[in-house]
Amino acid sequence: FEDIVFGDPELNLTTLEAHVFRVNVEHQFSDSLKGNFSAHYGDYDKLYQNFYASGFNQADNEVTIDGYVDTTDRQSTILSANLVNEFSTGAIAHTFIAGVEYIDTSSDQDRFNADWDPDDNTDSDTEIFSVSRPLSLRGGEGININGTVVTNDFFRGPDTLNDDTRVDIEVQSLFLQDEISLSEQFDIVLGARFDSFDIKVFDADPDELETRTRKDEEVSPRAGLIYKPKENISIYASYSESFLPRSGEQYADLDDDLDPDVFENQEVGLKWDFDSGLSLTLAYFESEQTRAAPDGAESSEVRGLEIDGYEVELKGQISDSVSITAGYTSLDGTTVDGDRPQELPENKASLWTTYEASAVMGFGFGAIYQDKSLIDDGNSYTLPSYVRVDAAAYYDVSDKVRLQLNLENLTDELYFPNAHAQHQVTVGAPFNASFTISGRL
Repeated sequence: FEDIVFGDPELNLTTLEAHVFRVNVEHQFSDSLKGNFSAHYGDYDKLYQNFYASGFNQADNEVTIDGYVDTTDRQSTILSANLVNEFSTGAIAHTFIAGVEYIDTSSDQDRFNADWDPDDNTDSDTEIFSVSRPLSLRGGEGININGTVVTNDFFRGPDTLNDDTRVDIEVQSLFLQDEISLSEQFDIVLGARFDSFDIKVFDADPDELETRTRKDEEVSPRAGLIYKPKENISIYASYSESFLPRSGEQYADLDDDLDPDVFENQEVGLKWDFDSGLSLTLAYFESEQTRAAPDGAESSEVRGLEIDGYEVELKGQISDSVSITAGYTSLDGTTVDGDRPQELPENKASLWTTYEASAVMGFGFGAIYQDKSLIDDGNSYTLPSYVRVDAAAYYDVSDKVRLQLNLENLTDELYFPNAHAQHQVTVGAPFNASFTISGRL
């Protein structure tokens, strides 16, 4: 059904109003010591409402339409500061970084389900329509498979409430890193980050009215080794850890009894700068995720996800007027059950070239390729491979003002970059253009 959109052209929409303030201050205390401080405040008011296909009866050519409206009102303050000190201990040089970060976020979010009137279906959240073009749904009104005119205006009431939470988050972080130059050929990087993540979630659903809290404290280490056999060649190896608190990225689901997700990353690679102006980077990496999942009423099990692969990138100047960036990535992975993970393409590639026609004008052209991938872990439903072709052009009006035109998906390729579930696959944007004016004081 390539030409049918299973939604509502008037009510499927997203709006965002954001007020953002940023400030950054840097100071050079001495030849060897410098520091900076940054402050960020954001006030975000977001709404997205959506009708989508939640089921399909191929035999009768019928589609089940579900829907929701979701709003988020979020305020966030981020303060960070760090000091960079360069010093030596004998013949060994150090670049030592110490920093702190503070985050304070409050977020009010709710979701209301669709509510069809009259209710011709056993589930009032959904309605069944015949598959046709166009789908007989517009402005929240349509004709269902029974020939009944049904309406939905996203009525916000206790019967349609799906989620209503008030969240307060406070994060305090400290990080230390020392880049140690043992010689002209060897550098070592040692560092660690401490995060204290404190969250309080109030469930404002009248049937719940529950407040839950959780505090996670984790130390995330990192280490690296760099070897330079020649001035233009670097061989490196690195190890790092990170974690994701059990509140999730949306700050709504709070598992009181489960530990955070932990990610371990290892990488080895080589960077080679050629005299011609090109640079080649080769890297092999492994990433392992460990997470706790419910296993019975009073226990949990540990589930793992392992991903490994390698990437190659070539970038730089081919001539005085032509530059290139080309990359290829190969990915493999397995879940704890031995399945291939969802949305993990085996091959990815990209190519972008830029031609400077003059000192003030330039053009760009390129393409990206992504191999097919699974929609869910280990199943047979796939996102097909695709190639997307893009182009760009810019013109510098002055040293401070640039005009730029970006053209995306020149061939109007129908592609699907990712999926939320089998019935919620993201459709890539068709051919589109954007024009920007950028400037600096």
